[in-house]
Amino acid sequence: MWNVVAFVANVAEDTRFELVRRSRQSTRRIVHLAARLADCRSDRYGLTSRHTLSAQSTRHTLATRHTLVAYLAARHPSALSETVKSRFLPYLLALLVCWLPWIALTWPGSMRDDTVAQYLQASGIHRYYTQHPLFDTLTFGLFWRLGETFGGGSPLVGQAVYTAFQSVTLASGAALLLCYIRKLGAPRWLIGLSLIYLATSYVVVGSVTTMGKDSLHTVFFLPLAVVFAEICLTRGRILERRPVAAAFVALLFAAVVSKRTALVIVLCAGCGLLAVCRKGKPRFRTFACLAVALLLAQGVWSPLAAAATHANPSPGREVWGLITQPVAQVAHDHPNDPNAITEPQRARLNAVMDLDRAAADINPHRTNETFATLREHPAPTVGQKLAALRTWTELGLSHPAEYVKAYAGPIRAWWDPSLNFAYPTDSDYLFTPGYLQQWSTFLPQGAGEATPSGRAGQEATGKSEAEAKGAQEESKAGEEQAGIPNDGKASAQSSAVQGSADQDADVAAAERIAATERALSPLMGTSRRPQWQCNVLQSVRQWVRNNNPLTAMALYVTWIPLIGGLALLTQAVARRTRRNNAGDECSKGDERNVSIPHNANVDRPHVICRSVGASRSVGDRNRRDRHPVDPVAPALAAYGLLFFTVLSLYASPEALFWYPIPVYFTLPLFVALPFVAGRADGSAHVGMPESAASSPNPAAPLSE
Repeated sequence: MWNVVAFVANVAEDTRFELVRRSRQSTRRIVHLAARLADCRSDRYGLTSRHTLSAQSTRHTLATRHTLVAYLAARHPSALSETVKSRFLPYLLALLVCWLPWIALTWPGSMRDDTVAQYLQASGIHRYYTQHPLFDTLTFGLFWRLGETFGGGSPLVGQAVYTAFQSVTLASGAALLLCYIRKLGAPRWLIGLSLIYLATSYVVVGSVTTMGKDSLHTVFFLPLAVVFAEICLTRGRILERRPVAAAFVALLFAAVVSKRTALVIVLCAGCGLLAVCRKGKPRFRTFACLAVALLLAQGVWSPLAAAATHANPSPGREVWGLITQPVAQVAHDHPNDPNAITEPQRARLNAVMDLDRAAADINPHRTNETFATLREHPAPTVGQKLAALRTWTELGLSHPAEYVKAYAGPIRAWWDPSLNFAYPTDSDYLFTPGYLQQWSTFLPQGAGEATPSGRAGQEATGKSEAEAKGAQEESKAGEEQAGIPNDGKASAQSSAVQGSADQDADVAAAERIAATERALSPLMGTSRRPQWQCNVLQSVRQWVRNNNPLTAMALYVTWIPLIGGLALLTQAVARRTRRNNAGDECSKGDERNVSIPHNANVDRPHVICRSVGASRSVGDRNRRDRHPVDPVAPALAAYGLLFFTVLSLYASPEALFWYPIPVYFTLPLFVALPFVAGRADGSAHVGMPESAASSPNPAAPLSE
């Protein structure tokens, strides 16, 4: 019975398969005949099926998209010399052409506030001092004297020449940066975006015509960033070339002497650079270049420049703002609470600063007012400074909210994307009455005596002060001799004399401001432009300040660098994890799958690792284990230059839009690092073609 059932089941199954086969053949015949019929109708009537057109259009669209994506994602790593020869001039011309309208609108450029103080030094009105780098002051003075000599006595001609010089040098540095990220093998779309950013971004273009120490520092910082990154990515081997080593030393020297904070940035970033350099000669050369540059800047240039200009040394008090601002905030928020700051704590703080004045003058947006209360005569001892630091720590533990409030105010513009800014388009904003009163303090005593009215004012001031003092002494002596109580007459007489002295002092101050205005008059008049030009600049300013997120410093100082740094860290962690996993799997595979025959050549042992799918010698593997190579570490070391620059901005007394100009220009380089880090096997091949990276001699130097 079971045999019959099985036989019937097999017959039924064979019948089903046969029916299905014949059905599929019939379906294919029908589809084939329909297609032939459609082709015949198309040939007869000159028509094409709608579905055929749709399919062809879809294939064409996909092919076009694939071609476009492939074009944008294409990478062309090459030697830097080849890239410079083929791309530097087009990049330079493109940048200058895009910058030219802004340069023409703002010609002859604008100055920042510190530049006026440097003009007063360079013109001999005020003595030189070291608060602003003497290198910058002397450089600006050279251009001002050039304008006075060849421009009919006008320093504005020298300012115009400086604007042209700075525009060309910044464009050259930006073009070199674009060539370098192309040499590294950055995708074409990233290079295009970097070119558009450098050519059209307001934060970059607006600073081109600014005459200030930050923009001058960027002239040297921009190529320094390129050389610094190349040294990191080649682990110091590029310094075998003497021209590169000489350029590195010169750029380091110029960067340090043109910005005071650059010394700390170079020292901190240099530690990361030395860490990724290969041991031996590459690391020694790198250390030697750093040491020579810093020695020339701090040990040779600084004392010689100060001695030649007879400059007054200015103490570096800005960093103390990190101490004075929060303790002043505590004193300001708790004026009547004796327990907020105890008497012993107040005494220790008053030994280094005027706490009451700092609490009264505190500005929540900057630390200048509080560190200005630091005591200088006599200067506090080291023990007093350490005691003040201990008190600062104690107050921070007991008043954390006030400390957060004090620190958040000056740095808000660095991280808040809702705050934007606009560059000044002329220098006349620096000559308003408020600024003139500030500049008048730079004039020496008796500067207002240049005119008869000034001399009369000075004489009246001195005479009134003497009369007031003599009248007070005479009145007091007469009352003591006669034994008459004070009935108010003497105080009234004293008040009248004092009022006359104050009035004469106001006249002297007005004369002093007038003398300042005469001294600065050669720099005035840059805002006198045609009306259409003023309208265009006003429209640009409104577009910039009208809640425009593209003009927020936070975007370029904090958020874009933060994303780039996190991307590099993620790559480093992921590569280390994959390498550890691959090593574990390879070890397990060696134990399970490798058997060495007795007649094997012991001098050439081979290990087959099926998890990796490649063969390598035991000696090569042991050598790599002894000297592990992390291809992302050099990129992280190069990124350190940006990291410490941003960190110095957060430590600055206030968030001024001039400070991050070096960051604005070098940002494309550091953004490109995550896209090129570790693309080749070995740090010496970052950015090289795969054929070069896979050459049998991995220790060969880069062919630049």
